[in-house]
Amino acid sequence: MYVAGSLAQSISINHLVCLNTGCTSKSNFNKLFLNASYPDDLLQNIILSYPIYKGENRVEKSEGFEQKIQNENVNIIYKVTRNSISFKDKKNHILFKMRSVE
Repeated sequence: MYVAGSLAQSISINHLVCLNTGCTSKSNFNKLFLNASYPDDLLQNIILSYPIYKGENRVEKSEGFEQKIQNENVNIIYKVTRNSISFKDKKNHILFKMRSVE
């Protein structure tokens, strides 16, 4: 994970989420760093460019897909294209942006 071009954390996700400081369950990672209401596989699906929330409200686009998910816990806009991933949860003030580096 990079923040402003500097390595902030190494992250590994399988059945656990592991950072430089140790490993924890996906649900505990969400609770500590994201939002406890998120599905356990949310971060892994974002990194892998997979649909989130079991594909809820998925709309196919010319170079990928988009999902808008809004409920009492979240207000998410998630976009996946060939070259980038964008996840924004306005309600919880969380933003992920990833793009391919050439």
